[in-house]
Amino acid sequence: EVPENASLGLYIDDEGPSGVMRALPAVETAYFRFLPMYYPYLLKASPATFVVQFGGGISTEVALRSGSRSVTVAEENPAVLDAFLNDKALRDFTGDILHDPKVTVIPYEGRLFLAATKDRYDVIDLSLADSAGLSNPGGFAIVEKYAYTREAMLGYMRALADGGILSVTLWNKEEPPKSVLKLYATMVEAARMADAGGADAGGVANSFYVTSSYLSTATVLYKRGGFSDDEIAKLRAHTGAMSFD
Repeated sequence: EVPENASLGLYIDDEGPSGVMRALPAVETAYFRFLPMYYPYLLKASPATFVVQFGGGISTEVALRSGSRSVTVAEENPAVLDAFLNDKALRDFTGDILHDPKVTVIPYEGRLFLAATKDRYDVIDLSLADSAGLSNPGGFAIVEKYAYTREAMLGYMRALADGGILSVTLWNKEEPPKSVLKLYATMVEAARMADAGGADAGGVANSFYVTSSYLSTATVLYKRGGFSDDEIAKLRAHTGAMSFD
């Protein structure tokens, strides 16, 4: 069952809404397994996770509830950080998520941090960081943002630990799709640059798993070193259970 009053809508400079997830009691946390950003945690137990853009905090909540041993969260907007760190209403609603002892906050762009850090992560997540109410111009703007460029994707891939997974989920509300197809092409090109083996078409194919739901979301998973047959079988079984494509 979908939890009641599970989220708030967050508007920034009249763009939105982005979802802000309520802190759910343990009996309702099965809900997180039905979200597309749950995919990496099917394969990674107790990962060190990096969330590229905090947004409304849903990806951070999923990471914590899915067993991440640590979650590093980047957010460039100081107003968002101030709200989630200091506003009592938001702190109470989210269970004070940014003060969780497992969470480390990076107060600037995640792509810049990952391009410079020597740390390596088991899961890097960039999911639904933009608003749900996208028009076609808004959808185009998603992939024009610097967080979605080839250079940014290359930085994320290089910051993965061996066997680490990059998960990118974005809204897929265009008919026919345009932004999602551009994301596919951008990530494949970045993968070819990240891995010498990626220059081979087979290597690129083995490194990706893609799932989507019609006029809702699309998720691209990239695994450093490629997915095994058993991992693909597990991902496909979950996709079937969720009625995703």
